[in-house]
Amino acid sequence: MLPYDVYIVRCSDGSFYTGMTDDLERRIGEHNAGTGPNAYTFTRRPVKLVYVSDFGDVWQAMEWEKKIKRWSRAKKEALIRGEYEKLPELSRTAGNWLVYPWQQRTRKSIRVMLSLSKHDTNAHQMPVHPSTGSG
Repeated sequence: MLPYDVYIVRCSDGSFYTGMTDDLERRIGEHNAGTGPNAYTFTRRPVKLVYVSDFGDVWQAMEWEKKIKRWSRAKKEALIRGEYEKLPELSRTAGNWLVYPWQQRTRKSIRVMLSLSKHDTNAHQMPVHPSTGSG
């Protein structure tokens, strides 16, 4: 199983780009080299890596990338700063709190458990919603 990284880079114009790769060093190099003239980052070089989260499962990485891409700038900035407690209050829609992975932080990564199963020995406890007290 290959490791997959979900990453955010800050572009030279201050905007963020979120992506996923199985080779982070190569991918950041591609962004900065400008290998794709139609790519978002092509005219916004250089880019600087500001966030990375690694996954052992490509599907979990893809889901996390899609979620981050839908977030507001303020919410992405909170994630980048590690202010995980602010993520629920920065949600655009109620109920997004269920997907926040800050409970399972490791030194380099944030693990996202998209579904829980009683038979899954790797399942992790989801956070308790502050207003309802349920998880």
